[in-house]
Amino acid sequence: MEPSLRIATSLILHSSDRRAFPRIVTQTSATMRADRGDPVDAVVVNISRSGLLFETSIVLAPGTEFSAGLPGVGMVMARVARADGRFVAAEFARPLTMQQLTALGATDNQVAPLFQELPEPIIEKSPLTLRLRIIFFLSLGLWVLLIGAMVFLR
Repeated sequence: MEPSLRIATSLILHSSDRRAFPRIVTQTSATMRADRGDPVDAVVVNISRSGLLFETSIVLAPGTEFSAGLPGVGMVMARVARADGRFVAAEFARPLTMQQLTALGATDNQVAPLFQELPEPIIEKSPLTLRLRIIFFLSLGLWVLLIGAMVFLR
């Protein structure tokens, strides 16, 4: 395994698992631009709806805001959360949508199969008479509890 990939894998496997969104491992090319500087090439190591880990040749300090050009997604704003040598972890200013991740997946065969559309759930309502019976008996039960509490507290 290539040393940079080994480090990236280590970062993924040994980091705490407090993330709200799962990460997708990828090797997608991207373009980063910080502080109105020149665009810099980067390789996205993993990405989720909330952020990404990328490898780049420039040093970015934690807290640095930058724009990232992602294939199939466009430009997104992000902020550096931590940096370790060439590897930079950043969080997006706004989480990506599933459509954006799917668009990114269309340019990278490793990501696309992970985002298959799920069918809409079928929600069946209970018949009106059953719902009215439930409401009636719950109301009746609450009245019995209320009257019982009033009698008991006298």
